[in-house]
Amino acid sequence: MSRRTSIILWVVVGLAITFAGPNRLTIAQTDASPPASEGTYTEELRRKQQQELDAARSLDAIQKNRSEKFGTIPDSTPSELRQAYDAAFEAYRNSVGKLRRLYWQHQIAWDGNEDFKRMQAFSDSLEASQLALNDWRRSIAKVYDAQPSEAQFVREMMIEMLDRDCSQDLYDGLLPIAQSLIANERELTTKAYEEMGYVGYANHDFDLAEKAWSKIAKSPSIKPITKFYLKSIEGTRLRWEDESKQRQADLDRNDNPQVSILTNKGRIVVELFENEAPQAVASFIYLVERKYYDRKTFFRVIDRSGAQSGCDRGDGSGNAGYFIRGEMALPNHRPVMRGSLLLLSGTNEKTKESDPDSASSQFVITMLPQPALDGQQTVFGRVIEGMHVVGALNRLDLSDEKQRKDKTKVPDKIIEARVIRKREHDYKPDPIRGQLP
Repeated sequence: MSRRTSIILWVVVGLAITFAGPNRLTIAQTDASPPASEGTYTEELRRKQQQELDAARSLDAIQKNRSEKFGTIPDSTPSELRQAYDAAFEAYRNSVGKLRRLYWQHQIAWDGNEDFKRMQAFSDSLEASQLALNDWRRSIAKVYDAQPSEAQFVREMMIEMLDRDCSQDLYDGLLPIAQSLIANERELTTKAYEEMGYVGYANHDFDLAEKAWSKIAKSPSIKPITKFYLKSIEGTRLRWEDESKQRQADLDRNDNPQVSILTNKGRIVVELFENEAPQAVASFIYLVERKYYDRKTFFRVIDRSGAQSGCDRGDGSGNAGYFIRGEMALPNHRPVMRGSLLLLSGTNEKTKESDPDSASSQFVITMLPQPALDGQQTVFGRVIEGMHVVGALNRLDLSDEKQRKDKTKVPDKIIEARVIRKREHDYKPDPIRGQLP
């Protein structure tokens, strides 16, 4: 038998690493130790760390089974695949160890500027860990493809990866896993087919999504939203064909503005569609440069939907003091795909009807392609780095009064938003109502 792994390892990226408090720790069990040289590393902190690690090691019988069997590759695995698997796993394991060290450095002390630097270092390390995780997953799929009848524990690990990550809209890097499982079908459950479909849908492999979802279309346990996405696949496929051409044009031109959004869960980098939504982009950059988005919460985060921020009241009722025209109906408007940024328009308070010219500061990052929103909301950019951070955001809806009163509903925050690239002109929107701050 070869490498043994714990599921905790892959859960670490994007799921529960946060600087909100030590009770949120979900870190891999690695050889990396917290920095004992720190003067403020007290015996109390050491005991607290040990308690958390002990709790993680004794979760339940299933966890123990995982630690003993999951990720064990067959003895018959070709040496080339075995070496690639071991190397990819070791690289990922080391990257998680670095994350853990950075986490404990943050837990030990808070001193403003120094801690902000640690948060930036953490974000860099988190991105590197996600890339290492993706490499490991590709090696896992190759091992399973080579001998699906023998790699039972590898198959179980792949299914567990789907189950855990899809529940948090963490679809990045899962495509090789889903493609391998569906190509070597062996008594897959309705849930597994549904999750593989979401992986394909999120990663623009619509053939995979259609194949997986079609197999369970008549199942009584399939979710209504999944049925809706299945029916809309062809239209979404066509929209993606157009969008991919536009993205290539963006790449060739290489002048779209970019903004870094540092959150307490890591960094999200977005590219802005200035050619297609000039007013929305001008407004967003204008507010970013005036620090409007700093400390704003992600007050509404819904599974398979999106993460919403930019409200000065933190409940969905606030704005920046002005409104701009919507650009969702322009001839060159972009479709709503996974990672799209939508500048939200609301409704007219008097007529209660949709008001396209009511966009202000609130925006949404979408978890999946949303065909129902195409032409209904202004798409002004997309995430180019950090979708695993979006997936890690706490699920809640503080636009709901009951949830606002629930002290356990703690939203994640934008620590700092800053422009990292823009074109050589001033960015200032033209409000149709209100005044610029």
